[in-house]
Amino acid sequence: FPSRRLSLLAGTTAALGMAGAVAGQSILGWLDHVVTWRQTAWCFAAVAVIIALVIVAVVPKRPQWFMKQRAESLCAQGIEADSMWHGLRCVLSSRSMWLLALVAGLLYLPLGTFGALWGDRYLSECLKLSDSMAATADAMLFLGVGVAAPLMGLFADRTGKMRETLILGSVLALVSMIGLLALSPAWSGLAPVMLATLGFGIAGITVAFPMAIHASPHHARGVAICFVNFFQMLMVGISQWGTGVLLDAGASAPGVYEAWDFRMAFSPLVGGLVLTVILAGFLPRPKPSA
Repeated sequence: FPSRRLSLLAGTTAALGMAGAVAGQSILGWLDHVVTWRQTAWCFAAVAVIIALVIVAVVPKRPQWFMKQRAESLCAQGIEADSMWHGLRCVLSSRSMWLLALVAGLLYLPLGTFGALWGDRYLSECLKLSDSMAATADAMLFLGVGVAAPLMGLFADRTGKMRETLILGSVLALVSMIGLLALSPAWSGLAPVMLATLGFGIAGITVAFPMAIHASPHHARGVAICFVNFFQMLMVGISQWGTGVLLDAGASAPGVYEAWDFRMAFSPLVGGLVLTVILAGFLPRPKPSA
């Protein structure tokens, strides 16, 4: 695909991913009442095999023009043998790539920590929403990302302002996260709106992948994308565990959490978004490439 469409493609991919997350939760909830967890796991394994076969049948091989660009990039770097390790060393030695991965990971934390794990319980126990209402409100976070991601990508492609798009999303996510944690049960009706707005802000992460592409030579672009995505997942894994540790540390009794306990446990997410806004300003402006 041409570089002028990379952000839109990344946003469309993110939108499809969010649609899959919402649909997957619904399907999992239905299967939980129909079959055992082991049978559910086998069902998802079967679907994964089908998806793999579809990829083999549908996804085309890399075109010749791409292979030519890759060969020219390797030659320019003085690399004779085509190896994944060259690309990995190129990415790991780039300070801007580490900074981009950190910014993307921090911006992703509310989605992976609040939306994917702790959000339902916070909404039901602290804002007194019913289980169904809490699930619906939490889904608005994923819906917000799904709707806004292609729009963010299109805006970045049209204006060329990828770094500014990332900063804008970070600021919006920060304001929304603070507003969400400040809600009381009397204002719980605003939770879906705040979560949707939080999703809009997190959608700014869409441009992180095109930025990784523009910051890397042709032979290292796949590694660059995977590195940014890996860093996101690594930080989410740490954040989910860390949130649980903070909740247990502040609980008055095992498994009994007050609203203040949740707000203290989620405070690192707010701090992370503040850091995201600051660090994003130090990211280099992407240089468009072919």
